[in-house]
Amino acid sequence: MIQGSAADIAKLSLVLIRWYIKDHNLRDKVLIVAQVHDQNTTFAREDFAEEWKHILTNLMIEAGKVVIPNGLLGAETSITERWSK
Repeated sequence: MIQGSAADIAKLSLVLIRWYIKDHNLRDKVLIVAQVHDQNTTFAREDFAEEWKHILTNLMIEAGKVVIPNGLLGAETSITERWSK
């Protein structure tokens, strides 16, 4: 159950991220690169990275609330110049 819920949240968060990018015309600022397990990797323009970090965090939390409504799940985001674990 837990692993299935995590997969559902990860997939839903990717959909929400894509919709947000499209709906807010951010294709020139943000690029979805990969999703591995529960990690979404995106590239954001340097001048938009900090703002995108907060948006991305909120989108992932929103996806979690759809699957587990009690709001106990959080999301952790970071800005790096290279991929990291």
